[in-house]
Amino acid sequence: MLRDTPLSYSGQKTVAALLPKDSCQHVWCTKDSQSDLPALDARPSPESVYNLAGVCRKCRMHVELEVNYTMGWELEPCPNSRYPLHHLVHAPWRESVPRNGSLLGDVETKPETYAFECSSPTCSATTFVRLRLPVLSNEHVRLLTNKTLLNQRAEDVINSEPARFEGHQKPTPVDVLSDLRSYLRTSVGRQEPRPIKLDNKRFSLRFGKDGQACKDVLSFLGFTYEVSSWSHSSSLALANFQTLTAPGALVAS
Repeated sequence: MLRDTPLSYSGQKTVAALLPKDSCQHVWCTKDSQSDLPALDARPSPESVYNLAGVCRKCRMHVELEVNYTMGWELEPCPNSRYPLHHLVHAPWRESVPRNGSLLGDVETKPETYAFECSSPTCSATTFVRLRLPVLSNEHVRLLTNKTLLNQRAEDVINSEPARFEGHQKPTPVDVLSDLRSYLRTSVGRQEPRPIKLDNKRFSLRFGKDGQACKDVLSFLGFTYEVSSWSHSSSLALANFQTLTAPGALVAS
């Protein structure tokens, strides 16, 4: 149960009256890999931090709901026999305090943050609601999904080497995003970067020759261009060709 909202004292009777007419009617989906939910009937401990992360399918806005018990433990957190529900009160002084276990606590992301404390004297739950703008710009999305751009990139690559690309289909926006997602997921948690050959046919059709057409978005996501020497087999060495390397700690948004 929420007593206050960040929009208290706004002078409007409803939240809807504060929204621009073209506001997104959000359609949220859960980001399972960034969520950490309690087990059924689990009771919190002094170290408990629960997170539920999501992203809007339409506007790509990110949201995180965090329930944090690490800021001063009380012995009978809600729900209990006296307080069956959390009674949350707006706590603006908490909104700039570093938080243990936060997904969006990174100062570089600068999420819009709202904090609420449970008013029960026996509960230490502090709840944070954080909103973050889309990671990719509209121009990045256009580069990756505009069908006209995709077709032109694929045609240029196919025309440059007709025999090599004979029978290959032009990629769809889903193909491009699926492969980019695969590159990013593969790089998560790796100690050593995993190179991607720039002359790979699949890569070239989706991102253009040498990835140059999408260099801005690839660089923004943390990929770096470098020159490497590879051994293709025991009898053939491919030296000094370009590769695209994804950093091992890169995470998708």
